[in-house]
Amino acid sequence: MIEIRNNLLKSVSLPGLHDCAAFSLDNDESMLQKAASIEVLSTENEDIRSLREMINSSSVGDNSS
Repeated sequence: MIEIRNNLLKSVSLPGLHDCAAFSLDNDESMLQKAASIEVLSTENEDIRSLREMINSSSVGDNSS
């Protein structure tokens, strides 16, 4: 999948392309930095943070049974 994405990125020029379409991870450190920047708690607005957490919880489902 990453190779396909990289080939597509080379073939198109889209200004303002969102980070989720173009970022790459070079090592474990860059992966940890990326994870910290996108985690739910990185959202300052508590209403948006709560909504994101509710969406994440509902998409995972309840596996307690």
